[in-house]
Amino acid sequence: MPTEWRRDLVTALIGLWIVVGVHFDGWAHVHVLNLIDDFFTPWHASFYSGLAAFAAWLGIIALRIRRPGDTAFQTFQRLPLGYRGGAIGVAIFAASGAIDLLWHELIGIEASIDALLSPPHLGLMTGVLLMGTSAWRSQRALSATATIPELVSLTSAVMAAGFFLNPLSPFRWAAPATGFQPYDDDYVVVMWLGGVLVSTGLLLIPTLWQVRDGRHRVGTLTTLTVAVGLGTAIAMSEHWKMSVLIPGVIAAGIGALAGDLIIAQVPWRDWRYGLPIVAGLSAFLIWTFQLIAYATTAGVLWPESLWGGSLLFAAGTGAALGSLLWRPSRHLSSPPQAAEPAYAEAPRSTP
Repeated sequence: MPTEWRRDLVTALIGLWIVVGVHFDGWAHVHVLNLIDDFFTPWHASFYSGLAAFAAWLGIIALRIRRPGDTAFQTFQRLPLGYRGGAIGVAIFAASGAIDLLWHELIGIEASIDALLSPPHLGLMTGVLLMGTSAWRSQRALSATATIPELVSLTSAVMAAGFFLNPLSPFRWAAPATGFQPYDDDYVVVMWLGGVLVSTGLLLIPTLWQVRDGRHRVGTLTTLTVAVGLGTAIAMSEHWKMSVLIPGVIAAGIGALAGDLIIAQVPWRDWRYGLPIVAGLSAFLIWTFQLIAYATTAGVLWPESLWGGSLLFAAGTGAALGSLLWRPSRHLSSPPQAAEPAYAEAPRSTP
């Protein structure tokens, strides 16, 4: 087993530690009654300890590659590909954490969605994404095919992004199981539809990156879907039973697995619009299976026009994303020919 593989696996797992800690902190803010408004809490420690572990691990890597007489900047330049971004992420995370402490002391603890939009917290997210994707970038440079460290790293990054996008997540609530009154509940439908579109992008964009680069493995879309779904449903959902949300996550994962199998087994590369078709179908399957689970556990009270239109919107979003990366070279092998004129111009007579 290559040394770089083991190194990147440790890096990816520490990144996952940080992201799980972030979800733990989010869970505490949502579910713990009379939560102490203090910076020094077990919830904060759950992910700041991950930062300390990542910084220590990065220090060990730096000591191994450092040469006698190197300055700190020269050692930074010698870091493996992908790890310089991780080092910058540590610095951003640490600085944002210090600013967050000062922010809380001066302004107070955020209580709701303002916690997601707080500038120090967005700085923390930036640091997490840079650290979490270190192994992803490294393995893409070292291996011709996707590896376990690469996929763990990618999953961490998508989970981190999903945490900050959770107010729009279809995994956080089952809106189609609520009643609908025209005009009175239009906002609920808009929120649900927006969440489906945003979550489709969150899950499909990294999957399509892997497809584009020939690095897709069966289970990629499935892992991203289940990881984001479970993290959001367990940590961030309010007033919804897990007996409704967890089956929705599992069902969406089954739909994503069907999408993975289609990408891997169907000869879509021979089709004129292959990637848009399979991307649109994958999105459609994810949310269709989730809707079936919600219908089974809680019932779907929306009219067909609403839930059917939402599924088609999701499919269209997936197809649009697929078209951005689609290169139908097999169908454009010969340049287009100039069209011949509809009629021949009569020769001019000479005087």
